[in-house]
This record gives sequence, C-alpha cells and structure tokens, in this order.
Amino acid sequence: GYEAMGNFRWADGHGTQNIEDAIGGENFIFVETKHFKIGCSLPSYKISREDKIEKKKIESELKELREFLPNIPKRIKTLDRWLRLHLYAMRAEKVYRQIQDLLQVKDDDFPNGPGQLKNNKYMGEGPFLGMTNKFAILLVEQESALGRYRSAFMKQSGILPIRHLFPRDGVMLFAVAQQNDGMGSDTSMHCLFVYALSKNILDGYKYYRHSISTWLPLGVSHYLARKVDMKRNYFTDKRLYDSNDKNIWNWEVKTRKRIDHEYFPSYMEMTEWGESTTLKYSDHTMAWARADFLLEKHPDLVASWFAQMQEPFPDGIAPTVEQIKERDHRISKELFEFKDSGGFDAAFSNYVKKNYSKK
Repeated sequence: GYEAMGNFRWADGHGTQNIEDAIGGENFIFVETKHFKIGCSLPSYKISREDKIEKKKIESELKELREFLPNIPKRIKTLDRWLRLHLYAMRAEKVYRQIQDLLQVKDDDFPNGPGQLKNNKYMGEGPFLGMTNKFAILLVEQESALGRYRSAFMKQSGILPIRHLFPRDGVMLFAVAQQNDGMGSDTSMHCLFVYALSKNILDGYKYYRHSISTWLPLGVSHYLARKVDMKRNYFTDKRLYDSNDKNIWNWEVKTRKRIDHEYFPSYMEMTEWGESTTLKYSDHTMAWARADFLLEKHPDLVASWFAQMQEPFPDGIAPTVEQIKERDHRISKELFEFKDSGGFDAAFSNYVKKNYSKK
C-alpha cells in the first residue's frame, strides 16, 4: 500500500533529502503509506530464540505481512532493515484503524482541505482525521541523529524521543532512536511507538487547534500499547518506575489495591491534570484503568468525549488552560453521570473490583 518512495516533502520547508543531509551517517528508507510519511534507518534485528513472547508476536505479524508480501520466507531469524520498515508501516496503519474505530469515524468523514464542512459538520482542515497532511514517523538508530534533526528543523536540543507539531504544514511527528533508553528491544520500541503515535493521532483529531485534557488521551494510548505487550509498556515520559519491582507491569493489581484502599484520584481531579510529563507513574496507571473501563463498557461515550473536546472554540480563539478544564468538567459530567451506578467513580470502582485480580 505504499503511495510514494524516496524523495518527497516532509514538513514545514524540509524534505527527505534535507533530513538525510542534516543527519548524515544513517542509511534511510523513506516511504508514504495511506496515512503516514515514514523515514526508517533502523538496522537489522535478530529475533531472540529465548524470548518466546517476542518471537511469537513477530511471527504472527510476519504472517499478517505475507498477505501483502507473499515472498517473505516462512522462517525468519533476522529482520533486515527493509522488513523492519514494512513491519512498522503495517503497525502504524493498524494504530490508525484502531483510533478510527475508537472515534467511530472513517476516512470519508473528513474534508479534502481547509475551510470545508463535511455533512454540515466541522471535522477539521484535511483528510487525515482532520489534519491537512499525513502523520510523520522517523525511526533512527543513533540518539545523536535525533539531536541533529532537532537542531536543524526544530531549533531545539536534546536526544530523547520526539512528539512535535509542524504548524505550517499541519504535520504531527513522532521520532525515536534505537539507542534511546530501552529501545534495543523491538517489542519495547513497538509499545512506545503505539503509545506515542496514539497520542499524536488523538491530538490531531479534527485538526490540532488546542491541547485537550490529559487523562483520557493518555489512558487510551496506554490501553492500545498494552495490547502489544503489557509487560513492556510501563513507559511514562520519564520512565518513572522502580526497575527492581518485578510486577511493575501488572497495572491491574496495582489499580485494584488503590481501589480497595479508596486511594485513587476522582475523575474530577483527573480533569485538573497538567501535561503527561508532570504526572507520576501511578497517575499513568490510573489513566489507563479509566480508559480500560470506558472503552470496555462505554465506547460510545469515549467517541463523544473526543468529538466534543476537539471542537474549535468560538471565533477560533486559542483557549486558556482554564477554559479547557471547564469544557472537560462540563462534558464529563454530562457523559459520565452513571446515576444508576452511583456516579463515574463508583461505577469505575465496581468495574475494577469485578475484573481486576488482587494479586
């Protein structure tokens, strides 16, 4: 399903050739899928025979990939650089479909360009869930490559993974290096990939005009990433966890303990949260648990919450943080009343006690 390969425009005044020139030392492959621009310089990856879980996961993905590329050998011991690109392209489109299903939308629900309504409704400024251009993904080998990209095209410094909006072209970028902490494992990178890409796609829904409340997009992103491998998706933005805790991945048990001791944030407290980078590890687990409850029991309400939160404010004004919180308070009260269950917090607590084990 690739629509272009090689040299093409990337974002806000730079293209793929500019990226290669600025970074240097990385052997890139650039492709476009239906919804993504992807640049990949990841090296080959040897599939561990001892890691049975990863081996089974990758074999399942390769089986799926053979529907598009039937010449892939039946037995693969090493993912070469092209095969890694194919897998990440397939993974990206899978995330896109998952988000579309979650938001209860399809490609035809969005306009072809700026200033258009779709079915008499505002659905953004372009065909990519409302964004004007495709979402961008940059997968590199060295941390220094992220640093050179940041310096050249974002006028910033740093070597950590990137989530960034290029406003002129309306491009949301996610970039990560194999040398970043924990990313030597393809499965761990896959988990972070799903987590960060989900956040970008949700932010771009109906066009990125303003930030929305943190708690539900964060929870949904973890929800999807944990579908890949719950033991390897314990990443927060700063990886705030105790690596000596062997059960750090077991968010169900950790959530259950908090519910049993009635030591958890109310949903109204969660609407007051700031950026995900300011949150504690326990906040991430609670955001995931709320999303798990809502997506499993009330998916229509999740779609409605995102649709209403992403509506532009009157006259296109840039809302304040307080205005975003006020909107979330109002929408959450309307959607998540659950009077027959004693309210959102009570219904959530009951779900956890019924579905999450104590140990």
